[in-house]
Amino acid sequence: MEKKILSSLRIIEGQIRGIQKMIKEGRDCAEIITQLSAVKSAINSVGLAILTEALCQCTNNEEDKEKIMELANLLQQLYF
Repeated sequence: MEKKILSSLRIIEGQIRGIQKMIKEGRDCAEIITQLSAVKSAINSVGLAILTEALCQCTNNEEDKEKIMELANLLQQLYF
């Protein structure tokens, strides 16, 4: 899971650099806002992944882990 989270963070880092470039180039405000929204969503997804992993580590019960993953998937659909 750590590799996936770090990979996601590297992608977000690249998106941020892209937004900086867009601003320097004087790109359209709507385009920049769209990219900022994508970054926000990506950051929220990483946060949910970290929280889900932490909750799964709190139990050794596979049934509980499955329930945690189901709830995390529902949250992902609802908010991201």
